[in-house]
Amino acid sequence: MVGAAGFAMERIHALGLRETTDTLYRPYVPRVFTLRPDLTIRRGRSSPARRTDGLRARRSLVGAAVVLILLIGASFGALLVAIAGLREADAGVTRAAAQLRSAGQLEKLLIDMETGLRGFVITGEERFLEPWTEGRAAFLRQAADLAGLASDDPAQAGRLQAITQAATAYVDDYATPLIDAARRDEPSASSAETTQQGKDLVDELRAQFAEFIEAERAIYLSRQDGAQVAAEIATLGATIGLAASVLLIALF
Repeated sequence: MVGAAGFAMERIHALGLRETTDTLYRPYVPRVFTLRPDLTIRRGRSSPARRTDGLRARRSLVGAAVVLILLIGASFGALLVAIAGLREADAGVTRAAAQLRSAGQLEKLLIDMETGLRGFVITGEERFLEPWTEGRAAFLRQAADLAGLASDDPAQAGRLQAITQAATAYVDDYATPLIDAARRDEPSASSAETTQQGKDLVDELRAQFAEFIEAERAIYLSRQDGAQVAAEIATLGATIGLAASVLLIALF
């Protein structure tokens, strides 16, 4: 037996396995683990802390949602107001444009009437009175229509009333007596004084028309600017409302 053990040890030494042998035959010593005093094992925060953080996060989320909802409501409210203003401004622009057209047509009728009247006085031919006869009936009708359009503006309504009164005086006090005198072939009908009187009356009417049209053009431009501003406000309100809606959807 001794010989066999000796032989085995010689083989181990020959193979360079002394350390292996030492390890195999080393007695088992249990390891003792110690903790450093400055280190602690963290298994996670306590449940109350987690609940507090979650509650704060939910409150922040709800607060942000409330702010966004209020912003959406305010933006869409502003949008509705802007749309109403846009419609009103657009209607005002349309009405002012109609008044400009009607005033221009009314002034043209007056010029045609005067041209026909002078042609009749000079030639004595009744055919020249056709523009006068047609224009006289159309003038009063269109003046009444224009008065209805201008009723929302007291200043313009007053100017139009002055034009209508002056035109009526021109027809009743000057043109009609002149036509009768020309038909009777009275010399006064074609006198320079009578001709100048008619020219002065028409020039006064044309000046009144110019004042009315200029004021109406200023109203038109002002209302057009108002419509543009209302359109910009409507676009801004829609953009803000859309952006706030997207943020609200993203939060939830």
